[in-house]
Amino acid sequence: MVAGSGLIQNDGAIDASVASGAAGSVLHQGRSILNRGSIRADTDAGEAGDVTLQSSKHTFLTNGSVVSA
Repeated sequence: MVAGSGLIQNDGAIDASVASGAAGSVLHQGRSILNRGSIRADTDAGEAGDVTLQSSKHTFLTNGSVVSA
């Protein structure tokens, strides 16, 4: 997800995980990011994916939020 201005806000679940094999990638890129949910790119057997959170101002990860790869 790419936003040139404003806020990227996650209150739910973003999941690029797989049971086996190569997991996917998650990219959040914008001015500010707020994660109150979960962002995952995991695998049980294989290569984990990647999660990138890139902001030009602020990145907020609240208590209970999850970022996992």
